[in-house]
Amino acid sequence: VEVFDRLLCSFGQDAWDSLYWNTTRRPRHPRLFVSIIVVGVYVTIHSLFLFVHVATLSVAVNSADHALLTLLISGNFAEIKSTV
Repeated sequence: VEVFDRLLCSFGQDAWDSLYWNTTRRPRHPRLFVSIIVVGVYVTIHSLFLFVHVATLSVAVNSADHALLTLLISGNFAEIKSTV
C-alpha cells in the first residue's frame, strides 16, 4: 500500500509539473487539455486509493481481532523492504 502510494505521489508530482509548464509556456496548445485530463484522472485515482486505505484502517481499528497489529506489521515490512 505504501509503495503504491509513493509511486502515485511521484507520478502526480510529474503530472502537476507538466500541467504547470503547459499553462505557463503554451496556454493554447492541445497538450494543455491532455495534461488537464491526466491530472484529473490522477487526482481521482489517488483520492480513491487513499479512501480505500482509510477504510481499511477504520475496519482494522474497529475489529475485535488482532487485525490492526497484523496490518501495522505488514506495513513495517513494506517500509523496511523499500529502504533496503
